[in-house]
Amino acid sequence: MNDSQQVQAIDITIDDAKKKIEMANDVIALRKNKHFKRLIEDGYFKDEAQRVVYARANIENLDELNQAYLLKSTDSIAFFRAYLAAIQIEGRSARNALTQHELTREEILAEELLDANE
Repeated sequence: MNDSQQVQAIDITIDDAKKKIEMANDVIALRKNKHFKRLIEDGYFKDEAQRVVYARANIENLDELNQAYLLKSTDSIAFFRAYLAAIQIEGRSARNALTQHELTREEILAEELLDANE
């Protein structure tokens, strides 16, 4: 891979990192939003999760279809919460790597400039 191709690849990596950082920042902003906190964190992650668990505890009163529905409901709450957490983890990782990618890009460009001047 020549220097130009390396720079292009690093540019793509930098753009991807910036997008992940932006998404992580969006999740942080959401979590600070009082409406998100009330509807999602308190209402969905806590209250709805508790309701579903209590409903599943009354298994003798549920048919197989409702049991499956409640299990899927529990899974959906967990998956959504994990999705938001994964975005934040990826954002932190991208933030940590971004500086290194930018430094590597600058080093390659500096080498190209030196080689062009020789």
